Amino acid sequence: MIRRFFLLVFLCINEVSWGQQYVISTLSGGIPPATPSSAAAASIGDPPRVTVDAAGNVYFASLHSVFKVDGQGILTRIAGTGRFGVSGDGGPAINAQLAFPDGVAVDATGNVYVTDRAAHVIRKISTSGVIGTFAGTGKNGFSGDGGPAANAQFNGPTGLAFDSAGNLYVADTDNSCIRMISPDGTVVTVAGTNARDFGGDGGPALQASLNQPEGVAADLAGNLYIADTFNNRIRRVAPGGTITTFAGTGFPGGSGDSGPAASANLFLPTDVAVDHSGVVYIADLGAVRIRKVAQGIISTVAGNTTTDQLPRDGAAALSVRIGGPTGVAVDAAGAFYFAAGSIGSGSGLTVGDFKIWKVTPDGLFSTLAGNGYNSFSGDGGPAAQAQIDTPAGMARDSAGNLYFADPAANRVRKISTDGTITTVAGTGVAGFGGESGPAIAALLNQPMGVAVSPDGNLFVADTGNNRIREVLSDGTIGTYAGNGNAALFGDGGSPLDAAIHAPRAIVFDPNGNLYIADTLDHRVRRIDVSTYTIDTVAGKGQGFAGDGGPALNALLNLPTSLALDSAGNLYIADQANGRIRKVSSNGIISTVAGTDTVFTGDGGPAINALVSSPRGVAVDGAGNVYISEPGENRIRKVTPDGAIATIAGNGNCCYANDPGPATSAPLNLPWGLAVDSTGNVFVADSGNSAIRLLRPTSAGAGQ
Repeated sequence: MIRRFFLLVFLCINEVSWGQQYVISTLSGGIPPATPSSAAAASIGDPPRVTVDAAGNVYFASLHSVFKVDGQGILTRIAGTGRFGVSGDGGPAINAQLAFPDGVAVDATGNVYVTDRAAHVIRKISTSGVIGTFAGTGKNGFSGDGGPAANAQFNGPTGLAFDSAGNLYVADTDNSCIRMISPDGTVVTVAGTNARDFGGDGGPALQASLNQPEGVAADLAGNLYIADTFNNRIRRVAPGGTITTFAGTGFPGGSGDSGPAASANLFLPTDVAVDHSGVVYIADLGAVRIRKVAQGIISTVAGNTTTDQLPRDGAAALSVRIGGPTGVAVDAAGAFYFAAGSIGSGSGLTVGDFKIWKVTPDGLFSTLAGNGYNSFSGDGGPAAQAQIDTPAGMARDSAGNLYFADPAANRVRKISTDGTITTVAGTGVAGFGGESGPAIAALLNQPMGVAVSPDGNLFVADTGNNRIREVLSDGTIGTYAGNGNAALFGDGGSPLDAAIHAPRAIVFDPNGNLYIADTLDHRVRRIDVSTYTIDTVAGKGQGFAGDGGPALNALLNLPTSLALDSAGNLYIADQANGRIRKVSSNGIISTVAGTDTVFTGDGGPAINALVSSPRGVAVDGAGNVYISEPGENRIRKVTPDGAIATIAGNGNCCYANDPGPATSAPLNLPWGLAVDSTGNVFVADSGNSAIRLLRPTSAGAGQ
């Protein structure tokens, strides 16, 4: 027995010594906006809903957090860390992790309730700032009616609302029902049969069918209003329990204004609110407007689909085109608020505008919260305190500065060796412009890749513009390659005359030749620095073929990342083929990692391992190859002898164990990679809006 114990210890010690271990931490991002701060100046993410308390304070959830805007326009984070997770019950709400919080409601004493949608629970933030789970077990399902709400199961709950008696109504969306939690904590269903259907008007609400309702509201008379989203209706449950259609015919559309609400067409209504006089407001997502029902007559009060004028402070609400609204609330003074979130119904009909809008009683727009950017802040300050959006490709210069492309933010940013973050290209607005001017005043369009030339200039794969842009040492920008057309053209000629199609990655060799992942042409192309001509070096079309032969005869499938080793071998993240391909210095292509199996292979040959949709590749000085796998939320490493192992990520989403052992930490769609001379690995953790750092803890780091 003793010999067996020491054998196990020996094996465990050697298992650690055989493989490089890493500690993970966050270098930048993964945080909400700093508060307290001006709500209108903050980057608030993509809030799906909004609510107002009796004092006029406005609440919304976004960025895995809950926020409050007071009467002076000051934004305060009241719950959440900005990082996805489920933790913190019994402690300060601002230290807790939430999982896509959605609907918010406030009770008469000021306690705040929020649907933690991905966790399938309702959480409560007390007036003292302590968070706890109020309803739900955390396991999705349907159970618990007639008993304590804390023991019940919910399934993707969204909207919340209180009535005047203190009952809390929950849109239990994926159960297609409305449930009520009484002041004593008992939960019951008040509408819906759990069947995703339409039926039951004129009868008991408990026998009626709803179809994924997302919003709920109660008036002072005891009527309950339901945004029956996928039935394209607003339903009303009378105090006696009878259900009827209040607005909408069931046919999707936006017609019927100035007539009876029940004869109008709605299109995916996602939220509903009611004022003290019984006027009902509807977030009509698909019809792209806010509608109002007063005395049974429906009208539009915000949004105009016949104009291209966008919302702005001071504009008339009926004169502008708004994003599809997903949340609506009304205050005691008659002003209403709406959010145009891209995640409200999951319909894909709209993208968020990253604001909460207020419409005054006289019909004028003003910004309540949000600067129009999803997640952007911190320029000129510490990177650790900055917001970033969706980091993609990364590169380091010879001084150790780190550059990363942020396609969702339409920017390229730099983290200096002293930890300061700045924007070096892009304004945040998608487009093409600014040639020969300052790069920080230029327009980019979803840039996904960056590289630094041997002479220190920054190059950008301006993916949506089908161009490679160059930022000179004086900060001016120009096009280096690509004529802007999404096509394949120009081999053997000038790069400026060539067409490239959605380039996602670039890399330089020591001589200054630039390699381009011409992603949607399924090729890798090279610009010869001495002749300034462009040619294809790998790939002749889409598919998988060619290993063991000339790279020019091979088939690739969405090459998305490139790396070069010290011997001149080119590595390609062949994403849709699930492989890392290598083009040797003499032009022969082979697979170094990936095969057609289930996730397996750690500790064995990389060519026998599944590599799930590789999106990033990097090589260190010792010849180790690093791979990001968004499909498995892992970072893997292939040693020079061909063995593969996971060095970060436990296969789960999203954010935990930071700092801590890297293989115990979840990741969220990792993308770009970079590695320095000491073996530190930089990871663009795109789904977590963060740059993560992997530090080696044992011998064997790359040189």
